[in-house]
Amino acid sequence: MHTSSAAGASGKLPDADRHHIETVYRNANLLLTHVNDLLDISKLEAGHMDVHYARADLTRIVRLAASHFESLAQQRQITYTVQTPETLPAEVDPDKIGRILFNLLGNAFKFAPAGGRVRCILGTREVARNPCATLAVHDSGPGIAPEQREVVFEPFRSTALAGGTGLGLAIVKEFVGLHGGTVSASDSPEGGALLCVELPLQAPAGAEVLEEEIVPTMFAAQATPQLVEEQPAPVIARAPGPEDLNRPQLLVLEDNPEMNRFVVEALAPEYRVAQAFTGAEGVATARRIRPDLILSDIMMPGMRGDALVHEIRRHPELDAIPIILLSALTDDESRVRLLREGAQDYVTKPFSVEELRARVRNLIRVKRAEDILRRELESTAGNVEALAGEVATR
Repeated sequence: MHTSSAAGASGKLPDADRHHIETVYRNANLLLTHVNDLLDISKLEAGHMDVHYARADLTRIVRLAASHFESLAQQRQITYTVQTPETLPAEVDPDKIGRILFNLLGNAFKFAPAGGRVRCILGTREVARNPCATLAVHDSGPGIAPEQREVVFEPFRSTALAGGTGLGLAIVKEFVGLHGGTVSASDSPEGGALLCVELPLQAPAGAEVLEEEIVPTMFAAQATPQLVEEQPAPVIARAPGPEDLNRPQLLVLEDNPEMNRFVVEALAPEYRVAQAFTGAEGVATARRIRPDLILSDIMMPGMRGDALVHEIRRHPELDAIPIILLSALTDDESRVRLLREGAQDYVTKPFSVEELRARVRNLIRVKRAEDILRRELESTAGNVEALAGEVATR
């Protein structure tokens, strides 16, 4: 059997090659999920999405969907509870109910912080004398502001903290509506958001209902969609040696884990590199480590790049730190505005690694030269003051 040179005699891929292949696989799955979301929205808008009713046990569907998030909860140390009745028969479209569950839980895990809480509760209640299933998903994240609670269910709309395509909750609303149900957002006792779905337990009069109980096809191992972005392993920084302390310190702010890691790995051979994934975390880290240069994405959750520049420049101790902004925005007006607001450079995505390294290297040289000049001026000023004091005492 022929093996590639990368695999070597043992047939095993080197860690670096395996990491790159896993990155491609993760992003391909994520892209497939986004494409499927776009196709579903197109069908819904065109009125071509049908409901295929079947007898199903909602308890079983909820438990199956919830089980796909157990490893993620363990990885992020999230307290994850699922409460259901022993059984809850219903006439629904099992595939669409499964998709509703995945999107709601995916949203909750997206916002719940590490060490936070996610709770999924299935129950029943009567609405206008009709028995309905209720599905409540709680998280301990930042919550949804009252003025955003209708907007989050619109296609291509999301909160300032969300990012993403803005399709997940829109699909939830449409699929719930196809069943004659409702979905709403409110505050959770957990401190974050509560998304609540109500669904009739019976199909509309005259609707065809398959008698055989159906399990959603999306629960097949090969077909499970990647509705929560898998988190790649973080870049493990080795303990700095004496020779590292002379290397410039960089701070990379990028909410996308893959892009964050890519930038860090591109710059790590020449610099000490710290990571942050939100604007607030970035400002706090910058104040703590005082980096020689900051690279930040424009579209950061919670704090856009322009707001980040303004916040950093508000702190005198950070005012001299050069900032490079990374963005897919290509219009000249945005670039000029951000440069005027205090950024030193602007790199348009996609970019070459060599271009990024060259821009970082140039700004680091300028920063170090300014630091040397500032120290010399401070030293000279100190000598002049000492001389003046000596003359005055004579």
